[in-house]
Amino acid sequence: MEAQLQHCADPGVSVPAAAIAERVRPRRAGGLGAWLELLRPPNLFTVPGDILVGAALAGVATQKVVPLLTAVLVSLLLYGSGLMLNDFMDRHVDARERPGRPIPSGRVDATNACAVAVALMGTAIILSVLAGVTRFWVMAAVLSGLILLYDGPARKIPAAGFVVMGLCRGCNVMLGASIVGSPVSVPVLAGAGMETLYILCVSLLARGEVDKSPAPWKWALPAAIIGGAGPIMLLSLPAAPFTTMVPLVILVAWFAAMLIASGPRTGRTPKRIGLLIRGLVLLQVLLILFALWQNPAWFNQGAIGILILMFLAAEGLARRFHGS
Repeated sequence: MEAQLQHCADPGVSVPAAAIAERVRPRRAGGLGAWLELLRPPNLFTVPGDILVGAALAGVATQKVVPLLTAVLVSLLLYGSGLMLNDFMDRHVDARERPGRPIPSGRVDATNACAVAVALMGTAIILSVLAGVTRFWVMAAVLSGLILLYDGPARKIPAAGFVVMGLCRGCNVMLGASIVGSPVSVPVLAGAGMETLYILCVSLLARGEVDKSPAPWKWALPAAIIGGAGPIMLLSLPAAPFTTMVPLVILVAWFAAMLIASGPRTGRTPKRIGLLIRGLVLLQVLLILFALWQNPAWFNQGAIGILILMFLAAEGLARRFHGS
């Protein structure tokens, strides 16, 4: 769902006119590739990391592998549902601004996309209830509500849309925490807050990405969020000296890289937005490193290894599919 705030209601496009444009567009049957475009595959690989981060910050006391896998599946289903609902709601504006998208191009039927989105969300809620952890299905329900809020009324007010979009990511971190412990502890809230602010800034950059490039200074916002919130995160966790230095080095490197990459690059905004979304995986690694001290080695090694694979997979798929 990230990077879609540019598709707020456009008073310059009437619904009837957009609907007519959609009806007259030649219908071409779309295969798996068209549905994958709706799901933005590179972005999907940033989702499991939220669950791992939440679990790491809440503290993994025992080998709860199956519950974590359930949480990842629920998170992916909700994320996919949100993406499809996003394109369904944007189909009239996309018919003018991005006619090549699956729904306005006719490769995916709008009604089918909406039905699949509802089915994905319903399945996620059912799985969360079957997991047998009350706080987990409550968080899944809250996340579902935020997704519906964003794809519904919030998107019509840019400022509200930015906030709700960020909260969706933060709530996803809390979803991961809820499967192993408390989703409202200080470390979990600090990590969720970092992701919320980061995605809020990325959404701000994404607004109007089709028509114009954001002002140069705005590209430094994600780095500023991480640079400012990093020390707060360190203070929230009693990490040992070594586990404190490693995140600090990564934090400085990330901050420098983001500042170097900032600046106007006309015509490349969508690609850069996709890169920022995939960069979320690096932030997730950073957050897990903050919590090394309180989790067993099997979890730390497995989580970081999985995130590295997620990042590589996302970068590879970005060559074929857009992340924005």
